[in-house]
Amino acid sequence: RQKKMAKHQRASEGDAVEKTYGPIVAPGWYRLCVKSSWYPITVEMELRKASALGGIDKRTGHVYTYQRRHMLEEEAEMEDMKPEGLQDEDLKKTHDQLKRLNRLLGEIKDNQQKEQHRSTLHAATN
Repeated sequence: RQKKMAKHQRASEGDAVEKTYGPIVAPGWYRLCVKSSWYPITVEMELRKASALGGIDKRTGHVYTYQRRHMLEEEAEMEDMKPEGLQDEDLKKTHDQLKRLNRLLGEIKDNQQKEQHRSTLHAATN
């Protein structure tokens, strides 16, 4: 019952709605129609291919965003760095801290982008 209710639950004002459809089996052009039943709305669409962005994000169940994919690539590059003369144990703590910092920076960017969308929505409605 909760899943059914969540499916029909409306988004809060200013919140982004993310929807994933797939798998797409037929090549070609696709169209998305967005309609508001009462008030004017602002729509920003981003189409992403799982094959181009490395698959599905396990946290969200959606295709990776460009920002998240970039962050994962940076983390992979950090893993590959190994200065000569240092042991893995020496750098493990530093690598873990860099990963945490990189993810925190990504979360901050996401929050800033959401706030910018809210500001845009507020400006459009007032």
